[in-house]
Amino acid sequence: MNFVILGSIEQDIKGYERVISESLLGSKIEYHSYKFDDINNMKKYVENNRTKNIYIIENNSLIDAELIVNYIRKERDDYQSYIIIINFKNNFELTKYNVMTTILGSYNMPTNLVTTIKELKKVYLQDSNMFWFKQNGVLFLVPLSDIVCIEKLQNSKYTQIICKNRKYIIKETLNNIKKKLNKDFMMIHRSVFVNIREIRIYDHVNGIISFTNHYQTNMIARDKKKELLKTLTEQDIIYTKQGIN
Repeated sequence: MNFVILGSIEQDIKGYERVISESLLGSKIEYHSYKFDDINNMKKYVENNRTKNIYIIENNSLIDAELIVNYIRKERDDYQSYIIIINFKNNFELTKYNVMTTILGSYNMPTNLVTTIKELKKVYLQDSNMFWFKQNGVLFLVPLSDIVCIEKLQNSKYTQIICKNRKYIIKETLNNIKKKLNKDFMMIHRSVFVNIREIRIYDHVNGIISFTNHYQTNMIARDKKKELLKTLTEQDIIYTKQGIN
């Protein structure tokens, strides 16, 4: 795990580092922390190290956290790193790029920071098999194997994650979501990902996919139909050429 800390006072920066150490105590997770009190030096590190990081960034009169978030997300095109903002300003909120970001107030900060890092530790340990998102300030972990289909809702900024026994509505772009998926997921439409392992029947004549939880979708791009059929055939997944009776 790589932590990048940006603070304005050396004593506080060391305090964040102690919290990281306390949060990971006994976990046997190897981690590295990189400490900066200068924005330009932090940017140089980020530009030379294209790694997935956990950022701890102060937001105060000397550091504008929103500008740093914009830099990480927009300029560096990094939507996989997690950002923790330690906020010292009144009425602060991120207007964009607030996915995979937690804002902690200065009050009771050490305890809340420990809790957040411990949650992220769970994600790190199961990263390749888990889909994670934040909703109403709560970090959710969903096994990728539990997801059958992901669809962007029409004329909306929201996306629904259809699982075997429930669904989630989240505000996250498909581009961000794509980076969290594994090889079992295929984009069959500009608005749809499917878990090919959870397809029960593919009626390619009528263009209908039925999943193991009985959910169905007919949103398949014309140029993806043959590719999907080929993929399912090669992996010996059930399909029908005649249509569903």
